[in-house]
Amino acid sequence: MVTLVSYGLVNFLGLLISARLFGARRKEFQSHLAEQAAQAKIAQLAMEDDLTGIANRRHFYRQAEAEFAHFQRSEQPLVLLMLDLDHFKRINDKYGHGVGDAALIRFAKFVAAQIRQEDLFGRVGGEEFAVLLRDATIAQAAAIGDRIRLGVAQLPIPGGEPGEHFTVSIGLAAASGRDASFDGLFGRADGALYMAKKLGRNRLAMAGEELKEGGNIVAQTTALDHGISDSVTDFGDGQSAGYGPGSGSNG
Repeated sequence: MVTLVSYGLVNFLGLLISARLFGARRKEFQSHLAEQAAQAKIAQLAMEDDLTGIANRRHFYRQAEAEFAHFQRSEQPLVLLMLDLDHFKRINDKYGHGVGDAALIRFAKFVAAQIRQEDLFGRVGGEEFAVLLRDATIAQAAAIGDRIRLGVAQLPIPGGEPGEHFTVSIGLAAASGRDASFDGLFGRADGALYMAKKLGRNRLAMAGEELKEGGNIVAQTTALDHGISDSVTDFGDGQSAGYGPGSGSNG
């Protein structure tokens, strides 16, 4: 009888110890998973813009440099669009930063819906954004840029007065062999954006030797300005192949 009791006690103690060890290991495993999730969240936040959720400048630039290196090896078409909301300071001054932030979020969501998931989209400044279009011709990129421009002009300012909208200016540049790095492409697209602003805003300007020998900036107003959308290329319904509205999910 004593032997049976002792045997049962040993078994009970063994099960108790095993249960405690299992519980400790489970807690350790759960803690490890929580730590991994936290690290993944930190890594994600390091790549995302705090406000809009799209790529921040650092992450966008890092990815764009990798894409440009691929272009140098393969010469696969690569086009950069620089976008800047017009008179954004006026929105902040008139309605406050809360409305300004809401406008930036709405703008980012709209642009993301106009591009493909594999294209790069990031916020590179306060109200300045960039889109890097992979394997896109200049004609396609111009059509995309103009569709964005026209669509943004129809977006109401969240919290603004009825009928009040904001507009965007866009600079376009295509990667070429004379760009030593992505910096060169970025600079030319940014220069085209400056020209779009200088010529009155709410327009798209192109930069590149395909427009003028030597690569000087040549302003090209689009759509309602001089009908450039139709003359650049005809996509029938205003869309370029592979770039239907709502096909993108960046950001």
